Amino acid sequence: MPLLRSSRRILLGEKITPADVFDAHSERVIAEGRIILCALSLLAIWLDPGQLADSATATLIIIAYSALALALIAIPFWKYPGPVAGYLVHAADIGFLATLVILSQARPGPFFALFILVILLAAALRWDWQGVLGTGAVLAAIILAVGAVGSRSAPASISDGLALKGATVRGLDLIAAGGFLAYFSALRVRRRDQLSKLADWPGPDASHMSSPSLATVLSHCARTLEVPRVLVVWEEVDEPFVNVAVWKDNVYKHTREIAGELDNFLRSKHYSDSLFVTTNVRSGFVDMQGGAARLKTPIINEELIRRFQIRSVGTAPFVGTLCRGRVFILDRGSWGDFLLLLIKFVASRIGMELDRQILQRQTEEAAAARERIRLTRDLHDGILQSLTAARFQLKLLSDGQRDEDAQSRLDTIKQLLNDEQIRIRDFVRQTLPKSDAGTELVLSRDLQRVVSKLGELWECTTSLSVDPQDASVPAKLGAHLSLMLAEAVSNAVRHGGASTVRVGIRKTNEHLALQIQDDGHGIAGTACKYEHKEHADVTTLGPVSLRGRVVELGGSLDVRSSPLGTELQIRMPLA
Repeated sequence: MPLLRSSRRILLGEKITPADVFDAHSERVIAEGRIILCALSLLAIWLDPGQLADSATATLIIIAYSALALALIAIPFWKYPGPVAGYLVHAADIGFLATLVILSQARPGPFFALFILVILLAAALRWDWQGVLGTGAVLAAIILAVGAVGSRSAPASISDGLALKGATVRGLDLIAAGGFLAYFSALRVRRRDQLSKLADWPGPDASHMSSPSLATVLSHCARTLEVPRVLVVWEEVDEPFVNVAVWKDNVYKHTREIAGELDNFLRSKHYSDSLFVTTNVRSGFVDMQGGAARLKTPIINEELIRRFQIRSVGTAPFVGTLCRGRVFILDRGSWGDFLLLLIKFVASRIGMELDRQILQRQTEEAAAARERIRLTRDLHDGILQSLTAARFQLKLLSDGQRDEDAQSRLDTIKQLLNDEQIRIRDFVRQTLPKSDAGTELVLSRDLQRVVSKLGELWECTTSLSVDPQDASVPAKLGAHLSLMLAEAVSNAVRHGGASTVRVGIRKTNEHLALQIQDDGHGIAGTACKYEHKEHADVTTLGPVSLRGRVVELGGSLDVRSSPLGTELQIRMPLA
């Protein structure tokens, strides 16, 4: 508990936290309260034995009840499943109080008021307002019954019905007190239910991840806060628009408009961070977290009031990473202090939801842009290079060749176009060219075919060395390597005038290193060198498409060029 556990920690010099005081099982709180009540009862009898007709018997009963209270502390019965134990203990509490009422002949006093209060509170903790009403009715019946019996047994000259009248008054007082306690218990239940409903916050619909889920969120808020309309107005970072979303009678509407009349959601920027509720927005009287206040009217943006016919409103701001705005809960008949907390929570969650949606949209747009870049790069390094090679072969053919050379070149062009037809078909089907996803590509075997074919297409000598000889990579990475080599050989012949291209590949447990050398005249016929870390500042130098592919794979590209040729060194992680 609270009390016993906290007392022990105080004696030990330990720090007491709110959790030590309030976060205890309700039955433990009741059990320790019962011990304190017994001690106070014994003290009351010792100070004023006359308040009970038989104080000696009452003392023995309280001692016996104290023993029961200690036993209930030692044996945590509330850990046993089922409600029976709680009913039995509550019945014992009522029976003990009934015994004391009989011994006191239902005479009033603080002694019994304290007992009655504790028993009603125990009922509230166990069974909420229903338990309070039931317990109050039973206690009132006991007091009335004892008063009636006492009135009949007393001499007529003394009684004259006074005992029964007194018992009736005390019974009615008990019913009234029980009613108030039941109300507060019911209020506790209602707030607990509101928090439970609000905590059941709807997440994004997995089947409609790309569509806005704000409609679902506002619908949930309207049901939980019991209002017909919820309005949200917000701005996104670096956007010149104001977004307006409203939930009204199960219909959701969202509009975007150029920032202007709705620039400031509240009339005064002094209250831009304020949370408040009011039943009449034009009156200026509001309830805030710090208490009641009167603000200069109109409190809210006049255009918002006019457009949405705002009168009774509760509003709170939210500031997210990517947006800022304000939530307006509209048309509620009454507002309580607790609703301020709920509205604050709602505003915070809506801000988080809008941040999530904006981030999701930006991520999708960025993914689409990356996909366009990837498709562009694949077209450039694959199909475009093949078509360029075909044009190169046709140019040689048009320059006038012997009949046997012409037929050979026509066969090459035919095979090239056939290969690209297959590649395009695979591209449309979103499969890897010439390999299946999940398979391994043997570098010395599969890339040798690629390198040899590139040599035929570009009329140059090519060679490939692989270390170790049996090295293999995933087919997806192998497809990238094929496109890299196509781009590198094409650039070497077309832009460098190379006649020989040498490719070396070395694989380790963590990395794959490629070295591509040619005997051309280099980049623009000059000597230059730049490393991967310099690429951000030298984006126009070297093989741009090849560099983009390497970066996409998390690798690095170093270029060394001179009039004697160009060397590309590529390093990529395998993990």
